[in-house]
Amino acid sequence: MKTIYYGVAGEGRGHAARTQGIVDVLRQRYRVALFSSGQAHDLLRQVYHDSEVALHEIPGLEFGYDRHGRQSYWITGLQVPGTALRGWRTIDTLTRCFRDDPPDLIISDFEPLLPRVARRLRIPYLLLDHQSFLLDYDLSHLPWQLRSRLPFLRSIVRLLYGWGEQRRVCSSFFFPPLRRGCTRTVQVGVMLREAVRRIPPRDGGFLLVYMRRHLSPALERALRAQPLPVRIYGIGEQPARDNLRFCPVDTERFVADLASCRALVATAGNTLVGEALYLQKPILALPEPGNVEQLIHAHFIAHSGCGEVADPATVDAATVQNFLARLGQFRPYTHRHRLQGLEATIEAIEQTLEQLITTEVTCYSEPGD
Repeated sequence: MKTIYYGVAGEGRGHAARTQGIVDVLRQRYRVALFSSGQAHDLLRQVYHDSEVALHEIPGLEFGYDRHGRQSYWITGLQVPGTALRGWRTIDTLTRCFRDDPPDLIISDFEPLLPRVARRLRIPYLLLDHQSFLLDYDLSHLPWQLRSRLPFLRSIVRLLYGWGEQRRVCSSFFFPPLRRGCTRTVQVGVMLREAVRRIPPRDGGFLLVYMRRHLSPALERALRAQPLPVRIYGIGEQPARDNLRFCPVDTERFVADLASCRALVATAGNTLVGEALYLQKPILALPEPGNVEQLIHAHFIAHSGCGEVADPATVDAATVQNFLARLGQFRPYTHRHRLQGLEATIEAIEQTLEQLITTEVTCYSEPGD
């Protein structure tokens, strides 16, 4: 049985959700070990704590936020030296471990340590993430305010990953053309977990909210003014306040609530948006302030006709009420048939493994074999 080592970035639930969908298929065919940090590690531990899938905790960079809940590149940058030092020590440790038990393939979902180990030991690796859209998608149609930020974001992605991957698999809920020359890039939809694929959507008469770490006072006031019950995930369990119910981290319960909510109010994360579009839920997207990636997502949501976009710092009761009043006007997502990217992703992984076997046979076979 071939072995795959899989590195997962720790920020947010999107990386973990994408990984779970893929690993649940891979584990049936390969020996899989996961390496992750932060929120992703916590979520994956709930899923695989008592299974044959090994899960290892490694250091990872967490986004920094200012007192207003705005993502700050400066605060994040202050964490880089300490994280980098722990990272290089971990690279040395993983290098020794991987040398003794080498995998056939390394996969990285925006996790920078395993690709560096792969290059040290000359182990083939594949990049499977969402952030590669910054490198490979043709984003020339974006507003200039967003286009002007692309060189900086692309430099960050290249700095994290470096070079040398066999292939890039880019998972996204939007599908613009690829940039010229991106011949090694495979464009796929989001990784819809089996629980999302099998559950029938319905209207349970409540509003679902997902905020990562922070619920702004403006948004809380807006939600408390609504006539609908509101279920809130992402900021932890708290006592109920009026119509607001704060839910603990629970992936199965969240999927059930996503399928049965009337609409979704959430940050503009790639995986969650893809799941909501698949389940035909209207979206009020509140991209994290300062998060350019989510602002790009919001651009595609606004132009899809499947939802609206608002500023989480200034959103008010009228904004949410008007969104709810227009629910019947939002149309089904045009590319819903492409949202399920799991099959194409597994195919890309297995093709990569087959090509590596073919290359190895070609390189090491004797003349006349």
